[in-house]
Amino acid sequence: FARQADIDHVMHAWTLLKPGKRMVSVMAASVSFRSNQKTKSFRAFVSEHGTIRQNADGAFRSSGTDVSTVTVVLDKPD
Repeated sequence: FARQADIDHVMHAWTLLKPGKRMVSVMAASVSFRSNQKTKSFRAFVSEHGTIRQNADGAFRSSGTDVSTVTVVLDKPD
């Protein structure tokens, strides 16, 4: 998630996604509230193609991280 690399990763994966398919990605919660241009642009993209859902606090604690996360669901049009 460092330096918003998760946004770059999801946007690249989008280019590989076939039309009519869905992509689901766990991302840093910061994509839902940061105010820089990269994050604002990403949220606008998501609002056009999908949703951002907040994950439960500590959802990945058993894996050794307490980072707050969201799940982004994107549907690529046909």
